[in-house]
Amino acid sequence: MEITKTVATKPQDFIERSTADFTPGVDIATVPQNQDPKTLLFGQPAVPDTDTEPQDDTFKWDGEKNEFYVEVPNGGRLERFAGKTRTEVTKNLVAGKASLNETLAETRKNARSITPDTKLPYDPIQRRQARQLNQQEVYQINELQQTDPVKAQEMAFQARTGYTFEEMAKLGEIAEQNRRELYAAQVASDFVGAHRKDFDPIPSNMALVEGWLRDRQLPVTRNNLEIAFNDLRESSKITAPVQASPKNEQPPQEFTPPPPPVSPPSRPPQGASTVQGSSLSREEVAVIQSGSLNDARSAIQNAFRRNRVGG
Repeated sequence: MEITKTVATKPQDFIERSTADFTPGVDIATVPQNQDPKTLLFGQPAVPDTDTEPQDDTFKWDGEKNEFYVEVPNGGRLERFAGKTRTEVTKNLVAGKASLNETLAETRKNARSITPDTKLPYDPIQRRQARQLNQQEVYQINELQQTDPVKAQEMAFQARTGYTFEEMAKLGEIAEQNRRELYAAQVASDFVGAHRKDFDPIPSNMALVEGWLRDRQLPVTRNNLEIAFNDLRESSKITAPVQASPKNEQPPQEFTPPPPPVSPPSRPPQGASTVQGSSLSREEVAVIQSGSLNDARSAIQNAFRRNRVGG
C-alpha cells in the first residue's frame, strides 16, 4: 500500500505578505537632501502609522486636510468630527456628546410639564360607602359583644361612617394639624402687617422667630411672636427693613423767559435827510447814519418817546 505524505504549508509572516507583489531588484532614485521622508510617496503627505489599529470604515482619511474624520447624521445633515489621529477624533466625538447631554439636561429642567398628574403626592384616606347592616352582620355584632365589644363597635361604626377607628383617628390628627398651621399663618400675617416699619419678613428673620419659639417649645400665637420679636430685636439679631430715603424734591422755580433780541436798526442810504412818516430831526438822522450803534439806538428811542408823548 502506497503512503502519501502531506506537508503543511508555512504561513506567511508580515514581511512576506507585504513584499509578495514586489519585483526583485533595487530601484535607484534621486531625492533632494532636505526632502521630508514622510512626503516621498508621490509627493503626498504620509498617512499616520495605524498598524496597531484595525482597519475600519468608520474613520475616513482626508488627504487635503491631513486628518481623520467621522460623519454623524444629525437632523438630515452630517455633523463632522475630525482629528489628526483616530483617538483624537474619538475624544472630540465624546466631548460633543457630553456637551449635547448637558444641553438636553438643561432643556428638560426648564421644560414645562405637559403630563398631568393622576395621583396626589400623598395617599388619601379613602372613605367607604356608608350602608345599613344586614341581618347576618347584626347577629355577628351581637355575638362579638360578648367576647370583643371593641371589635363589635368598630364593625357597626365602619358600616355607618365608612371609616375604621384608626382612619378616623388619622383624619382627626390631620384636621388638627391643618387647623394649627392655618392659625399660625393668620397670626404671622397679622404680626407682619403690624410691624411693617420695624420687621422685615425675609427668610432669615422668619427663621430666627420660628427657632426662638421652637427652642422654648412655645406655640405660635400673637403674644409669643411679639415676645420673640422684642427679645431678638434687643439682641440685634433681627434685620430691620431698609427705609427708602425721601427724595429732596425742590419746588419748581418760576422761569422768566429772556427778553426778545433787539435787531439793530437799518441805516438809511446816504443823502436821505428825513425818513417819511417819522419825526427824526436832522441831527438824529446824522447820528443814525454816521454815529455808533448805541448812539443810533438812543436816537431812535428818543424819537419814539416823543411820538408817544405827542400822540
